[in-house]
Amino acid sequence: MSISSQITRITELRNRLRTKLTAMELATSTSKLEDLTEAVEDITAKSAQTYTPGTTNQTIASGQYLTGAQTISGDANLTAANIASGVSIFGVAGTHTGGTDTSDATMTSGGQMLDGITAYARGTKFTGTIETYDGTVESTLPDPVLENNLWVIISTEAQKGTAGNYWAVGDTKSVALSGTVGTLALDTTLYVYIIGINHRGENGITFQGFKTAQTSGVDVCLIDSKYNTMSSDGSKYFNLNHWGSSSTPYNTNYGGWKGCDLRYDILGSTNIAPSGYGSTPTTSRVGYDAQPATTTSPVSNTLMSCLPSDLRAVMQPMTIYTDNTGNRSNTAANVNTSVDYLPLLAEFEVFGTRSYANQYEQNSQAQYAYYSAGNSKVKYIHSSTGTTANWWERSPSPDSSSAFCSVNTSGHGYKNYVSGYSIGLAPIFLV
Repeated sequence: MSISSQITRITELRNRLRTKLTAMELATSTSKLEDLTEAVEDITAKSAQTYTPGTTNQTIASGQYLTGAQTISGDANLTAANIASGVSIFGVAGTHTGGTDTSDATMTSGGQMLDGITAYARGTKFTGTIETYDGTVESTLPDPVLENNLWVIISTEAQKGTAGNYWAVGDTKSVALSGTVGTLALDTTLYVYIIGINHRGENGITFQGFKTAQTSGVDVCLIDSKYNTMSSDGSKYFNLNHWGSSSTPYNTNYGGWKGCDLRYDILGSTNIAPSGYGSTPTTSRVGYDAQPATTTSPVSNTLMSCLPSDLRAVMQPMTIYTDNTGNRSNTAANVNTSVDYLPLLAEFEVFGTRSYANQYEQNSQAQYAYYSAGNSKVKYIHSSTGTTANWWERSPSPDSSSAFCSVNTSGHGYKNYVSGYSIGLAPIFLV
């Protein structure tokens, strides 16, 4: 090959190399062969590598020779459903709305929440409108349907004496009962109902338990496994006094209502045990007024402990009159006060007449409006709503040293249930 041919060939190779390196931005169209040679020598090799996307850019620098595949990782979870709506990641626009399914939420307005609190229900955001002043709650428009109101709203109107502007005797509100009452395990929702508004001229709403539904519910009382059975061994059944003997005087009624066991350890109407608690009541038995901690720190395994905390927070102390002596007493001196949070009704408060209780109780009592309106006094077993039940009153029988008054399955008064018998409970409370 001639020198001329060699020069031509080298020139062609230089031009081809120059064109390639210029395209790679490693040379220019006028670069000499020596420059082109240096450019080639400066090229570094980059082996295979995998890149995982992050929050910042990752750059593969120019001027490198890739000796292996450069892999950008993918992720099967990078889908629109996994990205929040309104957000785009690597070009994938999100459609996920997030949060908990609120399709079954019952909230319907901001009037069911305190001011400043927000919540979501069925895809809608609600903002509370109930104003607070110095720790008390003011509601300009309580819901006329009692069930739709918070207990704190109900209590506020009750204590102002204005509850009758919105609600009526017989109206109901659901209460979730959870826990154990004596030996009865509860995990159910029942309804309490208004039996009096501003009873005896005192501001407040008196509720009784229970009904099975918000409207047209069956009137029920709580019963346990010992229903209509005598027990004297101290077991916590629904008998007014748990300790006694199998013969006269059986489980006595000494101490009357204020001194009975059930008031303390089944209802939790007081947080202080009666004197001599844990043994058969004697003629010296006395009970004690409930203290404020009765609702905030309820006695365990009582009905009070099964009530929801928002209800307990607004329950008011009740000063009630009863024969608190028992032992066949039928004198005015034996009728005096007790402070309670969850008591039973007295005979006169149910019937409006005295048949079997201490005749002087009625002088300090009044029949509740629910019963004076003619509503039935028959109650059914809470767990068998087709079966009628006997249920306790708090009035001791003055004809006996062991019995308390009650309401029988026909809705009539009765006086001969010994305090050791377990029958139904239908207590009351004030807000």
